[in-house]
Amino acid sequence: MVDNVFIFGDSFMYGEESEQHEFDQEQFLQEMAEVIGRPVVKLTKTGRPSTALNAKEIEKYKEWFINKCCKAGLTPQYNSIGAMIARKVNAPYVMKALSGNSNNSIYKTFLDCLPDMTSDSLVVFGISQPNRKTYYDKWTAGHQSTHITNCWATIDSQKDYIKFTELDMMYGDDVTAQVLSTYSFITSVKQLSPCPVLLIDPFHNFCDNKYHPDVPWDYVKKYTDDWDNYNHKKLLEYLEKEFKNLFTYGISEVFEEVTDNGHPLHCINGHYSKYVYELYVDKVLMKDVN
Repeated sequence: MVDNVFIFGDSFMYGEESEQHEFDQEQFLQEMAEVIGRPVVKLTKTGRPSTALNAKEIEKYKEWFINKCCKAGLTPQYNSIGAMIARKVNAPYVMKALSGNSNNSIYKTFLDCLPDMTSDSLVVFGISQPNRKTYYDKWTAGHQSTHITNCWATIDSQKDYIKFTELDMMYGDDVTAQVLSTYSFITSVKQLSPCPVLLIDPFHNFCDNKYHPDVPWDYVKKYTDDWDNYNHKKLLEYLEKEFKNLFTYGISEVFEEVTDNGHPLHCINGHYSKYVYELYVDKVLMKDVN
């Protein structure tokens, strides 16, 4: 019997935006259009705006959406993967996922929680994008969290941030190093955890999945400078087997069924809908929990 579900990850594991579909969608879109200053907001079949929001519209939307959810007493974590699993196994959960988290900060948060875990606990560990940067001392003053990442405005609003990203592309860890760091994090989590671990990749960069099973090959090809002369293909052969064995099967497994049921895959700002999370928990994850 599970005594506690520990949830780690970024905005996807936090359930960000998943409250959207608790509202009547026709009224929701009418109100949203007024807030961002459009005559109408139309969505694609997948749930994203047919005409993408610009930066100012996104900020207006996010502020309005957060206030709307607060007034309605809705929280994103209720529809998160971990919270759904916790309800199914009749256990409390500890939400440690945080929007904008990096793999480094997710791993550090996991280490912080190790003393509270038992052999009867369950860890739901979602990874983030491998190229996110983490700061534990610099830039953290005034933040509730003891760390920040380069996804947060404190960093990416700095006037020289674009110059930093350009230099980082040249002199920072390359894609192979990022893939190896990801492997190091997840294998360490599996080894250190006193309880079962569900490893989830919301981005489908490393987990086996329905539409892009060539992992991590596709990710490396996308970001390496010279694939034709790439020297580490034997490493990728090894990592492909390891990743497919370590991660749970990808969320995209339920995409077609969600669409066939008449539900959107995404929320306005790109996160998965609660319908995707519900079906993924039922069809994929609970097989590994039971």
